[in-house]
Amino acid sequence: MEIVETTLPGPGFDALIRSHRAGDVVVVTVGGLVFVQWSTDDLPTRDLFLVTGHHADLDGKTLAHLAGISEAQVSRVLSHFAIHGWRGLVERGAAGRAPALGPVGKAKARALREQGVTLADIAEQLGVGIRSVRTATAGVVVRPGPTPIALPSAPPAADRVVVAAEDDAPSIATVESSVSALAPAADDAVAAPSEPGKDPLGPAAPLAADGRWHACRYAGTTLIAAGVLHVGLRHAMGLAAVARPDAAQYSGQQALVGLASAWAAGFPSIEAMHERDARALGVVLGLERSPSVRTLWRAIAQMVAGFDRVQWWVGWMQGLLRVHVPEVPVYGIDGHFKAYGGEEPIDKGYNTKRRIAERGLATVRLMDLHGFCWNDLSVAAGDGLHAHVLAAARALVAAQRLDRSRVARPVVLAFDRGGFDFAVLSALSAEGFWFLAWVPSTVKLPDLGTIAPPEDGIGEVLWDHPRCTHPTRLLVERDGKALLPATTNLPTWIDATEAMRLLRGARGMEENGIKAAKAFVPIDHLDDRGAVNHRPDDRPANNPARTKLQALSRELKEAEMSLRREHAAPTERRRAEVRLDLDVNVLQQRVVKRQIRETPEKVPRVTIQPEAVRAELDVSNRALLLPLKNATENARRWLLARLGGKLAPSDHEWDQETRARTLTALVQAPGRMRFGKETVEVEIELPLPPMPHARIAEALCALDGQLRFEDGRALHARLAPRPRGSVVRGAAPPEE
Repeated sequence: MEIVETTLPGPGFDALIRSHRAGDVVVVTVGGLVFVQWSTDDLPTRDLFLVTGHHADLDGKTLAHLAGISEAQVSRVLSHFAIHGWRGLVERGAAGRAPALGPVGKAKARALREQGVTLADIAEQLGVGIRSVRTATAGVVVRPGPTPIALPSAPPAADRVVVAAEDDAPSIATVESSVSALAPAADDAVAAPSEPGKDPLGPAAPLAADGRWHACRYAGTTLIAAGVLHVGLRHAMGLAAVARPDAAQYSGQQALVGLASAWAAGFPSIEAMHERDARALGVVLGLERSPSVRTLWRAIAQMVAGFDRVQWWVGWMQGLLRVHVPEVPVYGIDGHFKAYGGEEPIDKGYNTKRRIAERGLATVRLMDLHGFCWNDLSVAAGDGLHAHVLAAARALVAAQRLDRSRVARPVVLAFDRGGFDFAVLSALSAEGFWFLAWVPSTVKLPDLGTIAPPEDGIGEVLWDHPRCTHPTRLLVERDGKALLPATTNLPTWIDATEAMRLLRGARGMEENGIKAAKAFVPIDHLDDRGAVNHRPDDRPANNPARTKLQALSRELKEAEMSLRREHAAPTERRRAEVRLDLDVNVLQQRVVKRQIRETPEKVPRVTIQPEAVRAELDVSNRALLLPLKNATENARRWLLARLGGKLAPSDHEWDQETRARTLTALVQAPGRMRFGKETVEVEIELPLPPMPHARIAEALCALDGQLRFEDGRALHARLAPRPRGSVVRGAAPPEE
């Protein structure tokens, strides 16, 4: 273990700062407390420490010794910070030179290698070194063929896509010619119909790996199915023991992948799959036909009978950690309410959207700043968010610790006013969690006008509230006349503006993420039928006896006021009679008040209505399917991030809002598929103008080597070539 020591500069400082390096982890301590730690591949955290130390007047040589790097690296980090600020340190791209072969070049190299072209010939044709070609074609199975096919030096004129001059994108102008080169010839074999007298769609019969093309109206959903596998389906199934009996024709994985594909194709429920094309959905699974609705219900019942609900979620979180690690470890946590429209007398909860109490189910969702759902914990309908904040944080950290290949990262929770509670904040701080939270109006606060700046902006002070048992900062944002308070225990080197930006980003992504998930997969659909555990209703209800006593007390008070007025003014009755009635009234009020104190305010409903019953919905199927639905949405998010700006028709800022719509159209587009021994090819038919078509074709080529088919074969997704001699709406006509 390497240890470096120094002393903080400046008058009045006598704390010793040490740097401990053990393997790939660097830990910096000030005095006896851990200040920060990072791994060698966690450059943002290291760079934030360098900038913070520079602001504390540590020189570059000292910072270089503490961080275990050179002074030149420290200077580069400080210069980068001076230009781009804090966000530039966090969102900085990875270092290193660009690869010799881009995504399109790799796709060409792999296609040629499959056809038997030698590495030397591919390197010569592509103009790169043979080592780059060897790396790009690693794992490619060479198909036996009569004659190797070489790549022509320039694509024929008939295969080129002419792009208008204003597009200024010559690098992708010939992408479609590469797609055409990978596409089959017009006389390729087509899947032959079944023999007469036999079942045309054999259940669970695999499609032969003979290279024939199969038409499929759900071809685009193969991307989502492969994405669900990529974000951890196999790992989660193994960890939670999700499986069907060996005698079943369709495996548990095929059933779950089929469900994810059906949701992506637009079927909102299992019952809606009666309207599916069984042949086309079967092709997505590599089978003659997809499982029927009855088979799916039987498969779900078999998998639910023996799976571990807790490990099911843990497996998904671990799988997501392997493919997606948020750059900024900020997680928004919020409650989500699903209203119930049936007749079962289930518990009520507060629906924040309608602002009423109604029957339904509630969950607590944990999402990051990119919209990925990490956990969706089922809770009681009437539970407050604050009761589950700590449990959600512990679950996330536990999943991270189980993956020993990664260094545990800090967790910052951002939640709304519903999760604010001083006891919860203290518990989070005591266990090493960071938090960002809005402060509700019920909390006693100092004069916010003295904390916020005079103009629009954000101010902060140390919050010395009596119930704050840990260092806490009070942030106040001025927005015109409005003053918005928030609190955090983040260190002071994260300024108030950045902390408020993270809080707003987490809260906004939480709301938008739920809406996007509901639009893509039916996360609010109840997959269970009927209720369980009917029992006498013991929920507290208003005590009618107490209500009657309170009404009698009000009547006695009104009578007392009337008697006092009668006693003060001359009336037909004598004052002694009025005085006697007044004394009796006062005595009755005392008796009624004592009875009110002794009568409970709430009593079990069954004591009021003996026939009242209470029920709980059967959520066993939901416990299996809800994580799968969230994983399907995570797969869409992963594809959205991987395809990135290529989903937009151009690089202009105003075109970037079309990414999600383009991906949805791509996923729900028809096409055709063919199956080889080692690979599965998907050709998606999405009519587009030349420029968007070329951009998406390039992005799909970049996915090669990352996605796998349901049975483990490599998946290659392509766009079908644009039809020749036709004009797509919105596209410029090709030049002569």
